[in-house]
Amino acid sequence: MGKPASNGEPARNWSANVRGETFTQALIEEGERGQVLVAATFLDNVLTEYLRVKFEQEGTSAKLSENLLPTDPERYSPISAFATKIKVCRAFGLIVDDSFGALEAIRALRNSFAHADFKIRMDAIPPPMPKPIKELQKPAMALDTLRKYLAKQEQVVKCHDREGNPVNMWWWMWESHGIKPDNPPSNHQVFLGASLCLYVMLSVGRFKIAGQQEHFRIQA
Repeated sequence: MGKPASNGEPARNWSANVRGETFTQALIEEGERGQVLVAATFLDNVLTEYLRVKFEQEGTSAKLSENLLPTDPERYSPISAFATKIKVCRAFGLIVDDSFGALEAIRALRNSFAHADFKIRMDAIPPPMPKPIKELQKPAMALDTLRKYLAKQEQVVKCHDREGNPVNMWWWMWESHGIKPDNPPSNHQVFLGASLCLYVMLSVGRFKIAGQQEHFRIQA
């Protein structure tokens, strides 16, 4: 379970490095379609962690918690879907609006890439426009949301390396895999940076238990 945070600032724990490297390593071995599906799976698992801790805090029995969030992926539950977990976590106050919007964008990308009957390349997706190509409108809007999310997080989250030098964690982790962002970042780079940012922030970020002021951090 988590432990109380000492202040309200974003976590600067190097466990973020461990979680981030696990994430980037899993994605780097995939093509674009695989990256979207894997990122969504990682984020789905983090939301499951959030809800299990929430249920424990609320005194939910282990049996009911297992029925709601079964460890067997083949078992159905009313809140087993990624979309439902996103909404339930927001309803419980476990994620903020920015994270909610970014998660919905990742979910929309996952659906588009999973169900498209043609190959989608992120960098070929045009920005949202008044008369869009129907099949590309949702991924275009999702990428636009992720671009805004990433830009905001780059300003809000200030991270430092072990020597105390300021670093951009999202790009620093990807650069270790030879991926350096353009200026401005391409659609694919925005997806990589935003999904990593979201995963790390949700993995080591604290969440607020309903009715309490303390924040809690999910341990890596």
